[in-house]
Amino acid sequence: KDSRTSAMDDERIVELLRQRFAARSLQNYPTADQLRDELGSKYGIDLNDRANTWKDANGRVGTQDGPDYFENRGVRLQEARTQRKKLKEQAKAERLAAERKANSFAQHDGR
Repeated sequence: KDSRTSAMDDERIVELLRQRFAARSLQNYPTADQLRDELGSKYGIDLNDRANTWKDANGRVGTQDGPDYFENRGVRLQEARTQRKKLKEQAKAERLAAERKANSFAQHDGR
C-alpha cells in the first residue's frame, strides 16, 4: 500500500472509528472486533484501547473518540503540562515579588 492516504481513506477511517466507538459503547464487542480488523487490514491502523488512540504504519496518530480523530493527544497533554508549569512559575514569581515589596515596606517603616 502507498504510504500516503487519500482524503477518502481518511474519511473512511473516521467513519470506522466512529462505528467502532459506538459498538464498544454499546458493548457490541463482535462488531467492534470486526471493525478493528478492518482498520488494521485495510489501513494499517493499530488501536490502543487503553489510551483510546490509534497509529498507522506511517506514524500518524490520533484519538478513537473524536472530535478530532487525527489529533495527537500526547502533544495536547504535553502542551497542557507546559502551560500549567508556566502558570505555576508565574504565580511563584508574583508571590516572591509581593513578598519583596512587603519586606521593603517593613524595612522603611522600621527606620
